[in-house]
Amino acid sequence: MTVLLNDFRAQWSAVGAEVLAAVDRVGASGWYILGREVERFESALASAWGLPHAVGVGNGLDAIEIGLRCLGIRPGDKVLTTPLSAFATTLAVMRCGGVPVFVDTDASGLLDLDRCRNVLSRNPGIRFVVPVHLYGHCVDLESLEALREEFDLRIVEDCAQAIGARFRGRGVGTVGQVAAAGADSGFQSIRLRPRDGRGTPPVARARRGQGTSATRTRILRGRARAGPRRFGFRSGIARRPRSVERSIQRAAAGKHR
Repeated sequence: MTVLLNDFRAQWSAVGAEVLAAVDRVGASGWYILGREVERFESALASAWGLPHAVGVGNGLDAIEIGLRCLGIRPGDKVLTTPLSAFATTLAVMRCGGVPVFVDTDASGLLDLDRCRNVLSRNPGIRFVVPVHLYGHCVDLESLEALREEFDLRIVEDCAQAIGARFRGRGVGTVGQVAAAGADSGFQSIRLRPRDGRGTPPVARARRGQGTSATRTRILRGRARAGPRRFGFRSGIARRPRSVERSIQRAAAGKHR
């Protein structure tokens, strides 16, 4: 008996009808980038996470990069992260001009938070961390939250491989100011949450008072455009999602909910 790593025929048998309907819906709309289907995807993901905003972007790498930019990263800033992850995690840091600082993993292959504490204690200038929830498992969220408070960290949680994982009843993406959830065949978005229930942290606000971090994310993904108005404070980076992909993802997720 052969057990396939990925049985795409079985997958198609399960969701094929919904996928074809999604493609037909997008094709009939004539709107292939952003549009109503992406908005529905964003709304569904935000609802699943119990959060006010989810912003779709091009892929998981873009989600991490834009998340870091929303939190105010500058060229030369050091970012703690794990070496055991897809290349996109590190590349996102580098595309921002940041400097990856690799911290070893624990016995489960996740970022070792005790080692992180040692590094942060010796390097008080480090303010950014990108932990990776890997293979369906999540890091110790209580310890991560304690680190955030102790060192005043800006955290982008990489949830690409563990979008629905939980730690002691708490879901991934609930500690960092931003969570990025992306994979070639899964959700690709940025999840934004109010910090500690007191509203979006000031560091994540758009410059010159141009709205919340969600607005800033939409500006960055769309060449400095978040709707009909163009904002001149910063050029965007054109990381817009395609409607057909988000429509398919929403349909497939609904099938297996």
